[in-house]
Amino acid sequence: MWQRKQTIYLILVIFLMVLTGFIPTTADGIDHFPMPTLCGIVAALAFVAILQFKNRKRQQQLCNTSIILTLCWIGFFCYNHLYVEGQEASALPFVAVLPVVTIVCLFLAKAGIRHDEDLIRSMDRIR
Repeated sequence: MWQRKQTIYLILVIFLMVLTGFIPTTADGIDHFPMPTLCGIVAALAFVAILQFKNRKRQQQLCNTSIILTLCWIGFFCYNHLYVEGQEASALPFVAVLPVVTIVCLFLAKAGIRHDEDLIRSMDRIR
């Protein structure tokens, strides 16, 4: 379970989303409702995906769901930052980069899961 590369990527996702949840995204320091909640849900889904190491299809589904929820977080962030607060796009804070890195890590984790699945299928053909 721990020696697989997708586990490292999923642990990185958990770390990044917890960090994103604790860094305020607005100028007044008060986050709107869905922002920290989505961070917590994505981190929880990544943790559950780590525990589902025997069921690779469910791991891929959890990664897909996490990617969709992270894209929703980015959408909420852009809406709050550009339209509600009225700030310029050039003044994006550091916290805006973390979900993008999270999506990259989730895609890398999916690639690792797919690689494991292909390896298992090729072993079944040999028998």
